[in-house]
Amino acid sequence: MYRNRLPRKLKVALYSHDSQGLGHVRRNLCITQAFSRCDPSPSTLLIVGAREAALFSTPRGVDFLSLPAISKENDGKYASRSLDMPLEKISELRANTIRSVLDLFSPDVFVIDKHPTGILGELEKTLELLREKGGTRCVLGLRDVLDHPSAVWKEWHRLGTDAVVSSFFDEVWVYSDPTIYDPISECRICQDINVPIRYTGYLGRKHELDAHTKGLNGLNKPPGVPAGRFVLCMVGGGQDGFKVAEAFANAELPDDTHAVLVTGPFMSADKKRKLGRASENNRRLTVFEFYKWPELLLQAAWKVVSMGGYNTVIEMLSLRKNGLIVPRVKPRSEQLIRAERLQKLGLLDMVHPDKLTPAALSRWFASDVVERPFARIDLMGTQRISGFLARLVSKNPVAESRSAGVAEYGII
Repeated sequence: MYRNRLPRKLKVALYSHDSQGLGHVRRNLCITQAFSRCDPSPSTLLIVGAREAALFSTPRGVDFLSLPAISKENDGKYASRSLDMPLEKISELRANTIRSVLDLFSPDVFVIDKHPTGILGELEKTLELLREKGGTRCVLGLRDVLDHPSAVWKEWHRLGTDAVVSSFFDEVWVYSDPTIYDPISECRICQDINVPIRYTGYLGRKHELDAHTKGLNGLNKPPGVPAGRFVLCMVGGGQDGFKVAEAFANAELPDDTHAVLVTGPFMSADKKRKLGRASENNRRLTVFEFYKWPELLLQAAWKVVSMGGYNTVIEMLSLRKNGLIVPRVKPRSEQLIRAERLQKLGLLDMVHPDKLTPAALSRWFASDVVERPFARIDLMGTQRISGFLARLVSKNPVAESRSAGVAEYGII
């Protein structure tokens, strides 16, 4: 595989707030793995809001800074996940920690996932510091669907985000195929910025997943999973995935098929116990709380049931799996919009959570495997993004001479 040449050994930092689930940090881990194929590979610091992130496999030269965790409640409000501290105090603690660490680390590149100033503005002081010091190129990374377009536009303009991006960022990277979903045009954001907007394509991981599974000591099946054909259910971090998991656990399986369920580390203990009891009463159901190699499960699965988060959906499409999405529909409509768009293209199936039942899953398991038009979606993001990094570091940080915001797609 081609390795993009970097001018020197770089220091790269990536930030994700991780207030709900592990989607943001998993996307940054995917980007980190792509960066690791550069020559020389960077020294990378992942700033995360979930200590569980360190359980995932990482390339050499990657480490974590785990912040005191903040969680998003069902009403969309934030609170401390573990520490008995007021939100404003834990936010201050996180902000000061990030600023101090990046002051010493002095990254060449700082990639921020979704929120330009971080959750509750915790990156504002850090961005000001890096701007004053010079030498750091800042990138805002956006997934495909952020939320309903009207909600995104309202929040974006309320916070004056275009001005923030123009003042502190060198590029915007959009992890999407704009022919499928373009958050810039759909949500009317980044309309008045003076930095380039670059589309990577979706962060597909076919090559990485194949290489990783081949490297797992020659395993021909996922550890802990019985031999034979199986259907898989993954519900992300699990904090709001019980309804999907319970329906899956109670669905009727085809003959010679067993079921594998990953609850996620954030599902409540009582709900995990309930699913564990279901497994004890059903010899064809295997339940894991956390699985270190989810890609190995996905690769081996016959059919996959999942919530509609970016990473799992794109991994399913990368591996050309027949998938059924049960999207989260509140407090944000991100997953619903993504699932509806991909269903319309015939790339996967979807059932609204209001219509989810064990019987609905049983019927889907019994249905024929469908040929999908996987070639319609650009999944080459991880092949391009290391080239984006190489190109970025070849120019001046926080540009001394900038062109107006121009959208570029698939150009290295």
